[in-house]
Amino acid sequence: MRKRLGGIEAAVEDQERRELQAEIDAAAFHAYGLERRDVKFVLDDFHRVENPKLMDEMYFDLVLEKYDLLDQKGPLP
Repeated sequence: MRKRLGGIEAAVEDQERRELQAEIDAAAFHAYGLERRDVKFVLDDFHRVENPKLMDEMYFDLVLEKYDLLDQKGPLP
């Protein structure tokens, strides 16, 4: 798969993986046309999981940050 995608490098560091997952989640919210207040509602209502998925308060804040970035700049190349 990596070869078919142009030889991209795998994200192996935990923080990098977390950033990428937050970008994917934020992009999904955008794709479904949710407004920021709706995204915040979903994230505030979602169950926090500390391990193994690390879906904690910091992660949900990161998703909102990525959502705002997409809202300001549009999809990243």
